[in-house]
Amino acid sequence: EPMEDIARKYYKTVLEFNQSHRLIFLMSIMTARRIGELYQLKFSHINKYSDGTWYVIATDDITKTGITEKYPLPDEVAMLLPENILDEEL
Repeated sequence: EPMEDIARKYYKTVLEFNQSHRLIFLMSIMTARRIGELYQLKFSHINKYSDGTWYVIATDDITKTGITEKYPLPDEVAMLLPENILDEEL
């Protein structure tokens, strides 16, 4: 079976998960981050640029490398964030 078909099936299955599990799994596959790292994130690690796009700051105590990293958060994942995070002025 082609990888593209496997990825599509995996993505569609994840969309059926409850919201918190969907958020973690989509973050993992769309940002190429370790699940263990994602479980350590707090909402305070998620920020918004002035243009409305989202990003994550994974601090050195969270990353396996011990280096603080900043990476984009895709819109498909950001829309799963709780409303109080989405509506917050950053």
